Amino acid sequence: MQATHRSLDTHKGDDSNNKCSAAAAERNTRPILDMLQKQLPVRKGFMLEIASGTGQHAAAIALEFPELQIQPSEHPSVELNLMASIQAWTRECPNVLQPPLRIDCSQDVTQWGNGTSLRCDAVVCVNMTHISPWQSTVGLFHGASTILQKPHGTLIIYGPFTVDGKPTTDSNAAFDASLRGRNPEWGLRDVSDLDSLAQEVGLIRTGMIPMPANNFTLVYTHLCG
Repeated sequence: MQATHRSLDTHKGDDSNNKCSAAAAERNTRPILDMLQKQLPVRKGFMLEIASGTGQHAAAIALEFPELQIQPSEHPSVELNLMASIQAWTRECPNVLQPPLRIDCSQDVTQWGNGTSLRCDAVVCVNMTHISPWQSTVGLFHGASTILQKPHGTLIIYGPFTVDGKPTTDSNAAFDASLRGRNPEWGLRDVSDLDSLAQEVGLIRTGMIPMPANNFTLVYTHLCG
């Protein structure tokens, strides 16, 4: 099971419109949009967002890329108010599909689309891998490799990671320890382990982009040939 919150932040609610807000999303939205300007393989196509959280990122991406169809999603275990928040943030975005899908990445990809077959130009996942069991990350790669269009389909993963088995900063080391203290199935994942998963399913990392607050964006596409 993935975490029931996509952020460890307090989610501030607005009872007047069902919108919740996460401070992390407020901070990282602009850097993520700038990164997507360079890494999205298409401007007009279909993007699946895994672990949409409050819906802030989906709404911002929709405004930044008005010709991109965006399908938000969240884990089936999240509170109903978080699903309502995704809809509230994206309600006025004509290029966001409603309702958000309920996707458990640890399940087979045939269960991801509520009975429909997903075909995506991009799969974007922000701040999930470190606050969910390892099996969710395994499933993310297996699912993405199946639903991403060839040859251009791209998996984009944002968050904190270890590199060569080591945290990149003392603060990330402390963060990793605190996560594992909360839940032994959580914790920062190592880039090399994600690369190995990618190789197993026919993907290859084509980018590792430093982001603010000691985060990275990892970019994966189909192996050629």
